[in-house]
Parts: sequence; structure tokens; C-alpha cells
Amino acid sequence: MIIRFHPSRFFHRALCWFLVAVMGTAPSLGIPWAGIAAAQPGEAADSARIATPGEEATTPKAGLDLTYCTDRACAALVVYPRRMLTDPTMAMLPIEVFTAAGVKELGIDPLNVEQLQAFVEPPMAGPPTFAIIVKFTKPFRGSDLNRQLRAHTMPSELYGKKYLQSQHPMMPSFTMPDEKTLLVASDEMLHRITAGRKENASSPLLDDLKSASADDFYALVNLDMIRPLVNLGLQHARQSGKVPPPLAPLLKAPDLIRSVEATINLVSAGPTQLVVHAKNEAAAKKLAALVDESLATMRQQMLTQLARQEQSDDPVERATAQYMKRISGQMTELYRPSREGDKLVLGGQSAAGNQQLTSIATIGILVSLLLPAVQAAREAARRAACANNLKQLMLGLLNYESAHGHYPAQANYGQGDKPLLSWRVHILPYLEQQSLYQQFHLDEPWDSPHNKRLLDKMPEVYRCPSSPLDGPRTTYLMPHGKGLLLEGKEGITIRQVTDGTSNTIALVEVKDKHAVPWTKPEDLSWDPKNPRNHLGIYHPGIFQVAFADGSIHAISNDMDVDVLKSLFTRNGGEIVGGGF
Repeated sequence: MIIRFHPSRFFHRALCWFLVAVMGTAPSLGIPWAGIAAAQPGEAADSARIATPGEEATTPKAGLDLTYCTDRACAALVVYPRRMLTDPTMAMLPIEVFTAAGVKELGIDPLNVEQLQAFVEPPMAGPPTFAIIVKFTKPFRGSDLNRQLRAHTMPSELYGKKYLQSQHPMMPSFTMPDEKTLLVASDEMLHRITAGRKENASSPLLDDLKSASADDFYALVNLDMIRPLVNLGLQHARQSGKVPPPLAPLLKAPDLIRSVEATINLVSAGPTQLVVHAKNEAAAKKLAALVDESLATMRQQMLTQLARQEQSDDPVERATAQYMKRISGQMTELYRPSREGDKLVLGGQSAAGNQQLTSIATIGILVSLLLPAVQAAREAARRAACANNLKQLMLGLLNYESAHGHYPAQANYGQGDKPLLSWRVHILPYLEQQSLYQQFHLDEPWDSPHNKRLLDKMPEVYRCPSSPLDGPRTTYLMPHGKGLLLEGKEGITIRQVTDGTSNTIALVEVKDKHAVPWTKPEDLSWDPKNPRNHLGIYHPGIFQVAFADGSIHAISNDMDVDVLKSLFTRNGGEIVGGGF
């Protein structure tokens, strides 16, 4: 038998299962079953019993069947898809779409899923082990499942019963202890949970689950069992500098927390809340102080950013900043948990009282999504305008070259070879600025009393839209130096660009602190040891340059230094591939 495993297909269907069972806020882990035959009549076991050697387990008083939860589990998830999807208050959800998608992709109708449980054990030598238990409202036929989901399994036997054994270490095996229960788990864990568990089995997670109520969505993570792993991950994040400053105080939190519990109730009467259980009341007080510190830092950073945004020339962006500033205090309080003894509680609204909390949260989410989108759109427009400026300047340089037989020199020179006016003045006639060009005294330096008065008439083409600079300074400079397009007192001809005009940088944008008065004969003094030095930082992740052939390119800040160096030189003889 040839086993063909297609991870992309599996995860596509896993995602579909996730959406089917989760949409309508019915979250699940979304790992599908792979086509085991349903149990024969008479083989079905009571769901409160272990389907093994006959050992029984009792159901907790809260009604949650923990038969298949091991004493090694550190996290648990319980969801009731059918309850939520069939409640009258959820009638506006596209139930038909969920059902059709589930049946098409998996062969499972989400309306037939009464309960979905998931348990995760800490990783030991390999990936975390897991188990998912799907309880159906009526007998389930394995033959209805999509056959492609079986690709990574082979038929085998487990304690005298047929099951599908995974042939891939990262994928699950499957079995049905009875006709209404499906077990999905890593193969090693599946053997353990079907081998039977002592009735009095206990663990920190099991003890907490035994008192859990039947919420629409319930999740629990016990940190006592994974604290070393959590602290190791946080230590790595701290050392790599990936922890945002507002969250830095919370790096101490794991040592104070025993477990974290989340409940969501959309149709049930229980609360929707996040509860952090501290080790004791003293730890809860320290944890509350850390949260307050983080929220204060976060709000201060937000206010600082909003203050800059209030200086925008866009009235809508200014108004958005004012709105965010006005409600920032309320948003901070919204995410501030209350302390109740040894625990911190965020939320606590019942299903009937969730509307206001949901509305506030929705507004916050929408605004948080809208602002980056608006800023990204504005930056995209500025980047396009900047590229257009570079394009116009290069057309001016090329038209100058066509008229004079060479690119312009850095300046024209007076007595004693003193540089007078920048090339940016001399290409004005080719930028449709002939009248401004005629106002300059070409035999005087840029800062002569007459020429200095023309500084304020700088054309907008010399101003980068993303630069906050005021006044007649430009960040568009030509790199000059030995072997570059700007070298010496005579203009370079195209014949001297032996590396090719499409491989030679002619014009760059530099950082604000290196901007120069636009008429001053000053440009980028290129350093071959540090070719990125002085280059602009206006556009996230890239800087824009113009090449000698007139093309404009956005170059990644991470470009290889040697490649970048070769692009600056006009006659270095380097071979540079396209696509830079």
C-alpha cells in the first residue's frame, strides 16, 4: 500500500473544521477525523465509561466527562457547537453555510457535534501530545468522512478494536470507542487514554476541571506544569529584544500565576471573562501591580504617538488622534482586571449583559484595525509620490544628458574652482521650471544675497512627502565619489557607465539630518565601507533609489552590502543579477 500524505490538504480541511465548529464563536482545535468505520451495534460503550478493559470512571458533578483527560494534561478546551448554533439568538448566523462546508470538507455536520474537548500535554522530547474528543448527538458513520483525510493512516488494532494508526509523527490517529464518540490523538497518547485511567486520578488541571461549569466555551491552562518552558521562552524573547517595552513588566508574571481560565457565553447564562489564578493573595497583588504598570506604559506610548499624529496635515487623521486620545482612559480601564482575593478577573458579564462590553470591545478593535490601515494607505500614497518625484528628477537628468552629451556635474564653478550652484538648479529647465531658472545669477554662489532669496521657491519635486522637514531643504541627493555617477568637475557621459545605466544608482533619498539646501552644491559623500550610511528611513523596510537609466527601485534595508556597493559604482565590473 502506498501512503500519500498531503499536509496542505490536511491543514486546509483542518482549517475548515475549525471554521465550521468555531464560527459563531464556537472555538475548537480543528483537527479532523480520518475515516474510521463506526462501531458496530452492541459495541457501543456508555460515554461515561472507558472503552477498554472494562474499567469505569465517574462523571464529575459539573457534567463534564473527563474520561479521556490524562493527569499529564496542562491545557484543556471545551466547546458546545450544537448548543450555540441552534439557539434562537444565533438565528442570524449562516448555519446552512457551516453545515454545507462541514459536510463537503469533512463529512461532519457541526449541528451533530454536541461537545468538543481538547487536551494538551507539555512537550517532552518532541512536539506536544494532544487528544480531541468529539461527542455526537446521534450515531456517527465513519464512512461519511472525506477519504482524503485518511491519507496519513493505516488500519490497525487497538485493544481488540479497529482504529486508524497515523503513519506521520506530527499527525493524529483515530478511533471510536462507541458510535457517538470520536477520539483524535497522537498515537502514543491514544494508546494511553484508551488503556484506562484510575477513577481517583488527580492533577492540578483535573482538579480545576472537576469544578468547571458547562460554559459555551471554556479554556484552562495550568502554568504549574509548564512554568519552566514558559520562562525559557520568555528568557529567549528578552535576550532577543523582541519584547515590546509596555509588556516588559509582565515577564515576571509566570512566577506568580497558577493557572489561567477563560469562559465565553453567548447563549448560556454564565459569565464571559478571563480569570488569572495567582499562587496566593500576595502574588495576586504583585500581579495586579505589574498589569497596572504595563497599562500605564502602554497608554503613555499611545498618547505620545497620538500627539505626533495630531500634527498631521490631514484633518481626518488629526480628528482620529483626538478621538483616540479622548477615549484612551476608558480603553485602559476596559482592560484593567479587578482583583478578587488570589485571582484577577477581566470581564465577568453574563450573556444577557454582554452587549455593552462587546460593543466597546468591537469599537476598540475596529479603531485598532482602522488606524494601521489608514496609516498604511497614507504611507503607500507617500511612497508612490516619492517615487514619482525621483522619476521626474531622473527625467530632468536624462534630458540634460541628451542636450549636453553628459550628466550634470555636481555644480558649475567660478573663480578658483569654487562651486556655485547645485545640479538641482541646472536641471530646472528640464523640470518645466525655466522661469525660476532664469531668476538665478549663475555666476554667483548659492548663498549670495540674490540667489539666497530664491531658496524659498524650491519646487515640490525636491520634497519627499514622508519627510517632516520644513524649509527649502531636500533629501534627494546624488552620491558622489570615485567611480560613481557624480565624480570630478566634469559631467560623466553614458559611455563611462560601463556597468550599465540600469545597474548604476544615480539618485538616493537620505535621512533628514543629512538634508541640504536645495541650491547648495552638496550631495551624498559615499562611503564604500558603509554603503547604507545616510540612506533614507521614511518608508518601512525599504529606501527608494533612482538608476541612471531613469528606473526607480525600492531596495530592502536588508540587501546584501556587497550587492548594494556594486550598484553604486558605474565602472566596478561587478555582475549584478536582476530583481534587486
